[in-house]
Amino acid sequence: RGMMLAVEKGVNMPINLGSGTGVTIKEVAEVIAKNTPNGPIKIVWDKTKPRGDKKRLMDMKRAKKLLGFKPVYSLEQGIKETIEWYIKNKDNTDKRYNVFYENKKR
Repeated sequence: RGMMLAVEKGVNMPINLGSGTGVTIKEVAEVIAKNTPNGPIKIVWDKTKPRGDKKRLMDMKRAKKLLGFKPVYSLEQGIKETIEWYIKNKDNTDKRYNVFYENKKR
């Protein structure tokens, strides 16, 4: 929705699209684990790895000002729909043109 608004309004500068609220990696992982087919699956955290940002929050001011963008989906709803789309379309993912791997016609 936000990307289409940017195209329709001719905005050609970087714009953050998101919820405007911070989400931890743990929260994202838990939502994915909960919504995985045949899930929920158990998450095993490797505590020997370095820690990154505890939370990332994108600045939504430009999206609101230039596009009037307001998020419609929750994190969980977006992840659920993404998983459902992938399950329905997983047989077609190998058939898509990939600019990085396909030979270009000259």
